[in-house]
Amino acid sequence: MKISKYAEEESSLFGTQIVVISTVTSIFEGEVFIMETEIRKPTFLQSIIVLVIVLLIVLVSVVVFKTDPHIPLFFACAVCVIFAKTLKFKWQEIENTLFEGLRIGLLPILIMLLIGMTIGAWIASGTVPYIIYLGLNFISAEWFLPATLLSCILMSVCTGSSWTTLGTIGIASMGIGLGLGIDPGLTAGAVISGAYFGDKISPMSDATNFAATVAGTTLFEHINSTIFTILPATIISLILFTVFGLKDNSGTFDQGTITQMSSTLEGMFYFNPVLLLPPLFLVVVVLKKIPALVGMSISVFAGGVFAIVFQGANIPDIINYLHYGYVGNSGVEVIDELVSKGGMESMLWTISLILIALPLGGLLNKIGVLEVILSKITELKSRFSLIMATLLTNASLNFVVGDSFFAALLTAKTYTSAYDKNNIDRKVLSRSIEDGGMFAWPTVPWGVNAIFIVSTLGVSVSAYLPYYFLGMFTPIISMILAITGIGVFYTDRNNQKTDEAFTDRTG
Repeated sequence: MKISKYAEEESSLFGTQIVVISTVTSIFEGEVFIMETEIRKPTFLQSIIVLVIVLLIVLVSVVVFKTDPHIPLFFACAVCVIFAKTLKFKWQEIENTLFEGLRIGLLPILIMLLIGMTIGAWIASGTVPYIIYLGLNFISAEWFLPATLLSCILMSVCTGSSWTTLGTIGIASMGIGLGLGIDPGLTAGAVISGAYFGDKISPMSDATNFAATVAGTTLFEHINSTIFTILPATIISLILFTVFGLKDNSGTFDQGTITQMSSTLEGMFYFNPVLLLPPLFLVVVVLKKIPALVGMSISVFAGGVFAIVFQGANIPDIINYLHYGYVGNSGVEVIDELVSKGGMESMLWTISLILIALPLGGLLNKIGVLEVILSKITELKSRFSLIMATLLTNASLNFVVGDSFFAALLTAKTYTSAYDKNNIDRKVLSRSIEDGGMFAWPTVPWGVNAIFIVSTLGVSVSAYLPYYFLGMFTPIISMILAITGIGVFYTDRNNQKTDEAFTDRTG
């Protein structure tokens, strides 16, 4: 079959833009048929109305009525489907869009299931309890928060995964903080800040690689550019966590509680330094660039073997731990709550939300709502306005669609040409995309990342939000660089790069 376009026209029907593309299709020995395809686009006003309705449904339900976001998101999807039908979309197109959204979520869902199993296996093996035990006995309350930040940074850079860091070192840190009498929101803030550092800068991070790819720059150019924002924000975060630790936590913990927790953990698990090997295995697997699913499966297997060898578990026990999570029965409530985590089932609430949220993002994109709105803000000529718009767009898209990858892709598609017209290097675009997402990723209550954090660490978004310093200061540093020109790189008109890291250009 040969298809050639010979005519294109645009008209307006009931306020909706209709682009009619006529094609000549040649089939079977020269028979010619005329086929018309309508590409329907909503108007700007229609797009705004639909987006406002979607946001109101979710916000009123979650913030005012305090409900889970699942059903509100389902109703928001229904609104988008109805609007799509008014634009004359066929049901098959709508259905395919829903399925495509589900397809995009399959890999994160599989990783979440494996992380749930890893948590169950590493608790059953004694690895996570041993880390908690060491922290309770060898880390002082004053220095716990900066130590937590740095340990989570190390883990996230080595693995390239914020979720793996949250599900391992993060859980252990929450337990240590609990024993030291530290506000769980404050501990979670340090954990999350460290975990997302690696997602921002690690060469092993999917988010880092994705941002560089969609912006059209190389991985290491993107990382070098990112240092200009992430490093100052990390230093500020480290200082603040140190101040909070010295000011608010000195002498606030009960030594008797620490002694009770330590002795209870010793009674439940056999402790030996060899139990620290599973996290090291995971780091080695990542450094060897083994695919994520394979690497996580290896970590699950290692945890299961260690549970059998060192804790005396049997095969049925391991299967139950992987499925339902580990359940503590020491009789000490604080310890039992601390170690009763993990398993595939612990991730099902989060997964069910992903299955609704991602199709919603796909629908908003398919019917043109996001495209029409974004098209109004691309004619930006100054350096500051362009970078600021990139930050706000990616943060806003994370808020609307709840998925960081989808938001990064749409932001890159929107601003690539604007950066090229202003001779601003694409690595500034990739950096700004991640800077904008840095704050939004863990703070959108119905977003995939926030949902995972809440279910894994057991702390609400409102509890850790005031202490998510890295996410707060990264976009602020990015805006300062946009104003001053520091760390902004340019290309000349022949596309020869000129790294004006300390330029005084005003754009």
